[in-house]
Amino acid sequence: MTSNVKELTSFSKMLKVLYVEDNKEARESMIQMLNNFFDDITIAKNGYEGLKKFKKNKESKEEKQFSIIISDINMPKMDGIDMIKAIRDIDNVVDIIIVSAYSEKNY
Repeated sequence: MTSNVKELTSFSKMLKVLYVEDNKEARESMIQMLNNFFDDITIAKNGYEGLKKFKKNKESKEEKQFSIIISDINMPKMDGIDMIKAIRDIDNVVDIIIVSAYSEKNY
């Protein structure tokens, strides 16, 4: 079991993550946890900023591409759902994880 955790951690350290969260306290807390698993984390404070950073990264030939997007749903300027729809128009392969306090099934 210990070797599986080491392998997973070793693999995750190679991934590039886009983390999108508007709440400062939640963002800081999650970043502390994510830093245990990922070395390359880009932070955005809302969906609009997240989409902008995703597009810029996608257009870059030199930068490592995002492997995972971790996002909240309810944010100012552009919510997580609209951001994800826009990202899916650009890239339908990147993995996306939603972290939210919403418990409504329609989300």
